[in-house]
Amino acid sequence: MLLLSSISAVKIGQRQRKRVRSSADSPSESLLSRAFELLHITTPPFVFNTKTDPGAQVALIDALWAGTWMAGVASRFTDANPALRYLLELQQVDDDDGPTTFRPLVGQSRWEAVLSALFRARTQNNVPIETAAMSISWLYYRVPKPIWSSMMYFGRAVMGRSWTEEICDAAVDRDPGPSYPTAESISAAVFDNFMMNVGYSSYASGGQAGRKIQMTNWASLFLPAAAMPPTYMGIDALLGAGGIFRTDVSIETFIDAFSPFALDIVRNQRARWASFLDKAAAGCIWDTDDYNSPYPPTKFFYHTPIFDRLQSSYEDVNFELNLMRSSIFHKYSDALMLGGDGLSYMRLIHRLSQDPRRYLETKPIVIPRMGENPHGLYHFMHGDWRIWAPLLLRLATVVNNRQVKSDPTIVDFDTHQHFLRVVIQALSEYVVEIARTGSDYHATQQFLNAAEQNLSFAYVVFFLYMFGFKYLDYRQAVRRNQSKHLDLLWRENLCSMRSAKGNKSNYRQMAIILIYWGTCLVEPLQQFYHNTRTVRWIHSHVGWDMPIEKLNMWIKESVVSNISEWQICKFIRRLNFMQHVMRCMRSLVFWRRNRDTATPKDIRVDVDLIKDFLRSNIGSTFATATQPSDANSLTVDMAEWGGLRRPRACAPFQQVRNAAGGYRTYVRNQLTKLCPWHHWM
Repeated sequence: MLLLSSISAVKIGQRQRKRVRSSADSPSESLLSRAFELLHITTPPFVFNTKTDPGAQVALIDALWAGTWMAGVASRFTDANPALRYLLELQQVDDDDGPTTFRPLVGQSRWEAVLSALFRARTQNNVPIETAAMSISWLYYRVPKPIWSSMMYFGRAVMGRSWTEEICDAAVDRDPGPSYPTAESISAAVFDNFMMNVGYSSYASGGQAGRKIQMTNWASLFLPAAAMPPTYMGIDALLGAGGIFRTDVSIETFIDAFSPFALDIVRNQRARWASFLDKAAAGCIWDTDDYNSPYPPTKFFYHTPIFDRLQSSYEDVNFELNLMRSSIFHKYSDALMLGGDGLSYMRLIHRLSQDPRRYLETKPIVIPRMGENPHGLYHFMHGDWRIWAPLLLRLATVVNNRQVKSDPTIVDFDTHQHFLRVVIQALSEYVVEIARTGSDYHATQQFLNAAEQNLSFAYVVFFLYMFGFKYLDYRQAVRRNQSKHLDLLWRENLCSMRSAKGNKSNYRQMAIILIYWGTCLVEPLQQFYHNTRTVRWIHSHVGWDMPIEKLNMWIKESVVSNISEWQICKFIRRLNFMQHVMRCMRSLVFWRRNRDTATPKDIRVDVDLIKDFLRSNIGSTFATATQPSDANSLTVDMAEWGGLRRPRACAPFQQVRNAAGGYRTYVRNQLTKLCPWHHWM
């Protein structure tokens, strides 16, 4: 009775919806009515009883696939039960003077989890949708079984592991496909090889010896209809009108575009020089602006791996191409855009040149797509890194960075990209500082001519002009899906790739064929090709190689015990659903959090050390920095740059200039070899 009196005293009825009451109701009847409101709990939406209701599991799966549940789960338990929430907010703990003022926590009532647990405590068959999503995330992140069992015993935040696996297996068959309109008649896929070691260990003393599981992983991409030009009428119309390639392009005009003196290349070099130095003067040169892509995040479908097949032989590649082209996802398409890393692209363009009738005149025709991030980005950096390695290694000693190598592999990409960020920031700020004492850097050619008088200062200036800013430009163009700008940068990069130190023998021929496809396809197919140059990921665009690189990484992280082909297939089958749920969970949990971005504070100490080193050895004024001199003021190891006898003739920027010789013959030979089907004007 005391409890009921206290409930009445706080006027719970004022928090409820207004109801018509009879004047004959007694105070005792009113009091019992208020108490009933607390004892009667209302079930909000998105709560499923998967045992008693035969359709609840299907409804839960469909709701998770739809993703619309995220908009209505913030405080639905407390909103449906305001009286109970009001009572909980008035509770006192021990000798508190008064009730605590509860504020919403990241847009959600602090009592939401309490009421959700109350539903789960009544029966384990009540499954709020966020509990199901949390259970799937635990399965995705491979939470150990003891922790999972303990959480089920002490709390009600997750369902059982077997229940979660059952939901994931059932959800695969109810995949609704992409949530956006997809392009008709043209489909897409990506592929890459992968190997896992099984049974290798230092303590193995008997039994089966270690073995390797070899496979080629592949996935289908659902390209957005928004990328398709409205004038596209299908491949049949193009083939009937003369084919998918233009015949009004002169081979000499095409080759002219690779000249280091091409007007658009020189114009872009000068524009980005001023633009990036302006950013350095304003603060941070590495800031990445948010890009509001016109296309939605891409939907992927990861397929069962092709076991015992790699890309080391044309026999394997032929088998993989036939399997993907005959898949139910692509067999009825007019064209199949097929992408991957550098090796995948190399195999594709060689197979097309060997059998164009099979792959370019029989549907679905194959359109090769090269992955431009992470592999393209790494190789774009790698050639110039080899050329400028002595300077980079010298600056690494200034900041005591012992991770930097003269010839890094793709495994070292992240650490070397970070150091490149440090160097570009430091050198840019130093050039801005020098320019303020003498010459405006916006007068690009005059500034470069003056800087070349002093060889050590020329190293700094031309490192930015020929390498650093070109790399930043490429990185930004990938994120923003600037296809034609990427073509321009690959044309500019041909000299670096053909230099003796750069020596990117595969990527220089792939770059030519990449630009050929972007130039010689007929409209409107060419426009669609450029619109889909990169793949929309979550917040920005990535290369066609990224989806399979992610899949390979997820397999390596998740399939860690009892490794077998069956375990890998099971993981990939569930991944299509789990990845979708995880994206929904991340967007819900972090909806108020700003994206994590690198800031200048992370590198400021190293940047200042390099700037002090440059001031001490080159000078702090324009007059000093441009004083004619061939001295090795930075004490760079000149062994890779021809020694001290001919420093200018072997300077890195001179190496790139020298590599321009013979570019016309090289481009012509690659077109003749790898595009034999084309009829030039």
